[in-house]
Amino acid sequence: MNGKPDRLPDGFDKRAREPYAVAELEEIFSTVDVNARGGYSEEPAISMRAVDLAGATWLLDHGRSRGAEPFPPGAAGRAGRSP
Repeated sequence: MNGKPDRLPDGFDKRAREPYAVAELEEIFSTVDVNARGGYSEEPAISMRAVDLAGATWLLDHGRSRGAEPFPPGAAGRAGRSP
């Protein structure tokens, strides 16, 4: 971690009709870690519908951990995995 909060802002995952623009992601992630989680399932931003391909590419280019688990340890997640 880089000292930034590891929680996405409230409501980050609620934006589904129009994904965040790269400029908006830059603003959000200037104060929050790129590996931050949020939403109902505690997902990383890269796996949310609020982030399109351009946003996912930006996250990967700016430090998103490619090997990170999609769900926090111990969470079943949407895929139905059990701990």
